[in-house]
Amino acid sequence: MRIVFVPSMKWTYLHQRHQQIAIQLSRRFTVLWMDKPSFYLKALFEALFKRKTRFIHRVNCNLYVLKTFTFLPFSRFGMIKKINEILWLMLINLYMLLFFRKYGTLGYFVCFPLQLSTPLFKRGLLIYDRCDRFYEFKGATEKTKIEDIKLIEKASLVINSSEALLKEAKKHNENSILVRNGADLANFQKVHNLKKESNRKVIGYMGAVAYWVDFNLLKKLAESYPEYQIHIIGPLIERSGSIEVLQKIRNVKFFGKVPYKELPTKLKEFDIGIIPFKINKLTKAVDPVKVYEYMAAGKNVVSTDLPELYRLKNYIYIAENHEQFIKFCKEAIEKPKVTPEVLIKIAKKNTWVKRVTHIENEILKRI
Repeated sequence: MRIVFVPSMKWTYLHQRHQQIAIQLSRRFTVLWMDKPSFYLKALFEALFKRKTRFIHRVNCNLYVLKTFTFLPFSRFGMIKKINEILWLMLINLYMLLFFRKYGTLGYFVCFPLQLSTPLFKRGLLIYDRCDRFYEFKGATEKTKIEDIKLIEKASLVINSSEALLKEAKKHNENSILVRNGADLANFQKVHNLKKESNRKVIGYMGAVAYWVDFNLLKKLAESYPEYQIHIIGPLIERSGSIEVLQKIRNVKFFGKVPYKELPTKLKEFDIGIIPFKINKLTKAVDPVKVYEYMAAGKNVVSTDLPELYRLKNYIYIAENHEQFIKFCKEAIEKPKVTPEVLIKIAKKNTWVKRVTHIENEILKRI
């Protein structure tokens, strides 16, 4: 069987849930990752003059990343975006016909609510992975929610990363399952073989620096503990006055985007890992992948009041307000709630291998 991933990001952008699922599924199936499209003139320029473009990249013997394109400029505008999306999906189907006809059964693994997508996925098994409340993202419209529901209704299998998302999906499709995020033990347990270099205590955050992060909380945390360093690892998506204020605080260090395989070299410096998310409709449905990564590295975790983490309340700190969050950070450093060994044990029960085995079994039931 071949599974075609229709992702919301490029393979090399951030190594997250969908890359992890694609890698694990490739143990059993041929997986074709249709990379988020580039404007075709830009891709052509890079191919001719910069030698950067590879149209097919083989990740392993069963996993291929295929470069795709948009054909009209200014795709952020509504009508042009729709046309580009249709052309993109037609290009994906053309790839299937030209290069992968011999593989038999086809499954589409859709990672976000594409507009006008469902009519083009009639030839195979439609799998829809809901890892967020996409319609609550900044810039989303009511159409995003409509397309989300359409995909839920049409899909042969709806995968949800949290209880909140599962509850929503089951209203529209009984073929909905829960598959939370997980830990990549092979990568994050490398931390245990690395030696911490800094003598200072480090409170660390690893992930996208975006509008769902509570920058006011981070400012209070840094000012409350000038003796601690605050390390922030991840791409800077949000550019606001709050970020500029943080960047001026002496004990806050931004490292930017770090290649996935190099994350353990940064994580080894953390004494604790934090999840300083705002509490809103978007984050109330989030199962943060970083909680599993911190635990795999043996780091105690302090989080804001995220409902999906309540099931881990015996192993991590969950703060109901800013003051409690700040207090818990000091407590986690000076008198940790649990040992690294216990956290690693929990991470081993929540691996990507186990998560994707569940997905594999559900797919096999449907082919």
